[in-house]
This record gives sequence, structure tokens and C-alpha cells, in this order.
Amino acid sequence: MIITADLHLGKVSDSTRLKNGMMSQIHDTSVRLMELSEAAALTCESIVVAGDIFHTVNPKTEIIKVFLDWLGILNESKILVYLMAGNHDCGVDWANIAMLSGLSLPFVKVIGSPGSVEIEGRKVLCVPHIPLKDLEAIQKDSGDLGTWLSSRFSSSELVIGHGMIRGLEYKNDIFFEAGDALEIDLRTFPKFKLMVLGHVHKHIAYFHKDSLVVYPGSDTIKNFGEVSDEKGYIRVDPGSLSWGFVPSVSEVTPYRDITIDLVSKDEVVLDEATLKSASMGAVVKIKVLARDRLQIDETALRRAFNKYGYVSRFETVIQKSDKPDVDSENDAGIHFDLSHDRLVTEYVTALDGEKLDIRNLAISMGKKIIREVLDA
Repeated sequence: MIITADLHLGKVSDSTRLKNGMMSQIHDTSVRLMELSEAAALTCESIVVAGDIFHTVNPKTEIIKVFLDWLGILNESKILVYLMAGNHDCGVDWANIAMLSGLSLPFVKVIGSPGSVEIEGRKVLCVPHIPLKDLEAIQKDSGDLGTWLSSRFSSSELVIGHGMIRGLEYKNDIFFEAGDALEIDLRTFPKFKLMVLGHVHKHIAYFHKDSLVVYPGSDTIKNFGEVSDEKGYIRVDPGSLSWGFVPSVSEVTPYRDITIDLVSKDEVVLDEATLKSASMGAVVKIKVLARDRLQIDETALRRAFNKYGYVSRFETVIQKSDKPDVDSENDAGIHFDLSHDRLVTEYVTALDGEKLDIRNLAISMGKKIIREVLDA
């Protein structure tokens, strides 16, 4: 079976707008979903989506349609797909995937509450996120979710769900949550051998005694805290419970961190070619290192980079140079132009800036400064 999670369809705050009017986040998720359906068709596997299908409990109609179109393709191909809610899918008293249960799609199975489901011949305990009202009822009845689960499903060997492992700390640089995920107590499942969970956006494997907890991670980059994470999905053999991580191969919108250095001033030239190379078709985060905020024209910078990509994050870091501050005029009365316009057109660091470019720039700038001093 193929297991994915954390699609967050509709999270378009970090998106470029494509020519067809579709936001890149929706397009990219659609591309990755098609990658999954094609892989499942080749191997006759089922697909399990372990929560956070949508980014909000009330997604827009056009976003729902994107997901329904994918489900329709799976249904026509007779690929079984199992859907469960994540914390982003749930409100106080309902989960948005409930609207999918009434569709005429016999190969689509909506799992609305914790329970045992047979998938490819294996009994699987599925633990979706639970709406607050239902969770409170469980807690009133049994004290906590763990006690309720252990009294019913303690013998489960394979568990698929959505939540955070108690005692496992996870965070990235920018990690926003619409609400708390379920806390999974591994002592609740004394006989489990493999647990696959959504919620954590990074692919990680967590050993617990002789058992293993695996997070497939999100299907695409969802924020700049995930830029270095490898994206993909999990493939599980239901018989042996062996598993593997499959990296995604379909191209999606890149995310790029760009630092503009107005302090050390020995970086790559910020000309049109550099702007295009650094940000073409990308979602961009710009960090400016400066001595004071008066140097920064954020609007101008955003406009320059938005010609080729989309600046979704902007950060200014005030930092002093290792060298003594340079006055705008020296003893000989020669004026040094330290204005934003000059600096911002001549200094930038991109992720893949070459050392040779920096060296050549340093030499050319040295010559330029010498000429300016002599001409003055």
C-alpha cells in the first residue's frame, strides 16, 4: 500500500500564480497526487491519505473539486483509496472529509472514526483526527483517548493515523498549526510493529523498542522550514510489514532562500540575470543583512524579485560589520555612496552562488572604488 499525508490543499499563502490562473500550491499537490495514482496503477496497490487533506475545515469549492477530480481518476482505475482526517480537517463537531462519504465513488473509503479496516488483506487500525466534540465524549467515557484505544485495539500490529507521538519533539523554522493534533501514546499499542502517521511534515523514522513509527512527511514543501526536506511517500508491504520511503520525482515549484548582504558587501551582483537565476518560477524568502533599516527599501526589493518569482517572506536582520563603521565622508572630504540603490544593485547572495563569482566581484568592486577615489 502507498501512504501519504499532509496535502494541505488550499494553503496558498506561499504560492506563485500560474498562467492558467491556478495557484502553484494547488497545482503542485495535484502533480504529486497524479504521481501517486500512476504508481498505484502500476503495482495494483491501495492509497491511504493519513490526514490534513485540506488546509482548512471549510475549503473553497474549487479546491474541493481538485481533490474530487483525483478521486474520480482513482475510482475509474479501480484503485482503492482510504481517506482519514487530520487536525486541519476537523472543527469542533465535524470533519470536512465527511462530505466525501456520500459520493458515488465505490472505491473511495472514508474513515471517520478510529477503527479496524482491512486493507490488502491486513487488518489495519486507522486513527484519524477526531473532532473536539467526539473527543470530549471519549474522554468522558474512558478518561483519555489512549485508554479508549487500548481497550478496543491493543492487539493491532499495523497502525495508520494522524498525530504526534508523546515525547517526540518536532519543529521546523516556520511551523504553523490550525489546532493541536492527537497525542499518540505508544504504550496504548503494546503489539504494534509498524505505525505510519501524518502531521509531521518531515520524513522521519522513530524507533520504539522493537517497533517503528514512520512519518512520510508532506507531499511538497509547505513552508520555508521544509526547504531542505526530501519529499515523497511511504510504501508498505501488508504481509511482511516491511516498508520503504519513495522520493517524489515530479517537478514542483521550488522554494529559495536569498540573502542580500549590505554589511560585508562582497557578494554576487544583483543584476537582471542574477534576479532571474535566483528567483525564476520560485517562491522566495529574502533576508537582508543591514546596518540599519534606513538602507532597506522592501517594496523595491519585492518588486524586483516578483518579476521572476514570488516573495512570500521578507526578513531584515540588523547586524554590525566586523570592521569599524565607515563614515559617509572621510578626512579628505570624499563621499562614499552607501545608499540602498547602489548596494542593492550590486550585492546579493543566492543559495547556489559560486565562489568564483564572489572573487571576481570583489576584484571588480575593488577596482571600481579605486577609480572613484582617483577621479574624485
